[in-house]
Amino acid sequence: MATRTIDLIRHGQYGPDGLLTPVGRAQIELLGARYRAEGGPTELWASPVPRATETGEILGAALGLTPRRVVGLAEGIPSVPDPLPPGFDGWPADSVARHKARFDKVLDRILKPARGADKHLLLACHGNATRYLWTVAMGLPPEFWWVLRIHNGSVTRLFVTPTGRVRGVGFNDIGHLPPALQTET
Repeated sequence: MATRTIDLIRHGQYGPDGLLTPVGRAQIELLGARYRAEGGPTELWASPVPRATETGEILGAALGLTPRRVVGLAEGIPSVPDPLPPGFDGWPADSVARHKARFDKVLDRILKPARGADKHLLLACHGNATRYLWTVAMGLPPEFWWVLRIHNGSVTRLFVTPTGRVRGVGFNDIGHLPPALQTET
């Protein structure tokens, strides 16, 4: 068995049209340069939501990878805390259950040792997906994702050992971004 590194990438900053802004594209271009310098991701998945799809396309062009569209990575609300946070009126329970099931299915696919050679998977997705996937992978209560902050263009890294043990290696890493490009839209 081999290791699997999983990088949850939050899309770049986006505007009212749902597409990346010039700042958002710059964030992801810098991330692509970081990966080129570090060496190789072996696979790239992207949410079908335009801001994450565009993030995946920019990374793919920088790394010579073709993004695989994965519906399970689309944005969603996978759990709602009790009591509700100030300013949040709730979310339909059936919708929350669907989002949670979708995210949990992604976890079932990725949280296992690689077969053959070591693998490095990039997931171009969203803040809620990143926070929830990391929280559950770390064995924390699912509602814990609500209290975490995540920047645009950040890297949150999980590592799966050959025995299947999951380790959190980093969360919300924005070391590749200068202060002027650090955003949380």
